[in-house]
Amino acid sequence: MPKTNNVFLFAIVMAVALLAGIIVSCAKTTTTSTTATGSIGGSLIQTDSIIKGQITVIKSMTTGYPWEIDVMVTNSQNVGDLKNPTIDKVGQVVQFRTDESPVGLQPGQSINAHVKLTGDVEVGTTLYIYNIQQSY
Repeated sequence: MPKTNNVFLFAIVMAVALLAGIIVSCAKTTTTSTTATGSIGGSLIQTDSIIKGQITVIKSMTTGYPWEIDVMVTNSQNVGDLKNPTIDKVGQVVQFRTDESPVGLQPGQSINAHVKLTGDVEVGTTLYIYNIQQSY
């Protein structure tokens, strides 16, 4: 085979390999793109915060988590280096969901609690409140 045919064949093989690499790379970028919340592929990043606030409403729910607790958030603290899902909620009444029994809690009480973001960015997310303790 003449030398020019080998060079031409090598150039075609390299071009096809490069094109295949570009196509695969684009497909991966589309399916694992970063979402607005900073997560990849629909999963949530780890979050946590400690809030202080006053309970405004406690409701039992018929679907999902059994309880919804609305809280006027007065303070939000970071937990380690985890993303704080409530930092922008200070001064607002926020609806939180939980499976912790609210026995002993009532509207008007001040509380301290942890809050994290649960769920899936593609299906929906929930602010989950836990370790709820009455604050004095």
